[in-house]
Amino acid sequence: MRSLTWPTSLRPRRWWRPHSWLRPFRALGALGALSWRGLVRWWPVTLGTLLGALLGAGYGLLNDREYASSGYVVVRAVGDTDPAVALGFAQSFGRMATGDAVLDAARREAGLSVADLRGRVRAATSPDAPVIEITGRAARAGDAARAANAVSRALIDVAAEAAAETSAELTELTELTPALSLI
Repeated sequence: MRSLTWPTSLRPRRWWRPHSWLRPFRALGALGALSWRGLVRWWPVTLGTLLGALLGAGYGLLNDREYASSGYVVVRAVGDTDPAVALGFAQSFGRMATGDAVLDAARREAGLSVADLRGRVRAATSPDAPVIEITGRAARAGDAARAANAVSRALIDVAAEAAAETSAELTELTELTPALSLI
């Protein structure tokens, strides 16, 4: 009587094989000695890993460090003005924060030129709230906070001069402190 066997194409496969995690290391040969076959198969991976590590270390050492400090200025309506108007003024004052009038007033306190301040300070507004975020960036944490504080104070001063016409008042939420982390 003939025994029944499965055709090779229908045989169940063993999905889990003992010591399958050792398969990549078998290319190294017995007891870690390099074989020609293993060297040919794994040299691109080894070279890519070493090259990536060297390039990453070089980038980290040679790249300029940059800190960022962010602070918030709140716009509120004064007097009998509709509070929803403050949202429109926040958008307007947010655009003015990086304008020449505000940066010229802030340059003395920050100790930088207007062009340097324009490159270091960004202002963003929220579409839902009358809040202006002012972010300063610099190579040192204290310089980033000083630039952002100078611009926020100058923006508050410029808004105070126009408070009679706009019926809006700007208030600094908190004074910025030097950032603790790199960006």
